[in-house]
Amino acid sequence: MIRNLLACSTLLLVLIGLMIRNLLACSTLLLVLIGLAGVLLRQGPDRLQALPALLIGLALLAQSTWSWRRRRRAILQTLRDQQ
Repeated sequence: MIRNLLACSTLLLVLIGLMIRNLLACSTLLLVLIGLAGVLLRQGPDRLQALPALLIGLALLAQSTWSWRRRRRAILQTLRDQQ
């Protein structure tokens, strides 16, 4: 009974973690799109107000890509070491 409860709670935590990660990935793309829309739709000095959203979104995407590639490289290296 306790093992089943622990297994269910662990599975629930993993699913919540995946949902949060997916939500953050979508929100990063949305932040970039909002920043681009703000830069394109505003005129003059008002465009500067949209730059922080655009730059932060791009930085988050770059960090995510770099982290993903590093994680994939580590997995590949582990697989090669096992052979």
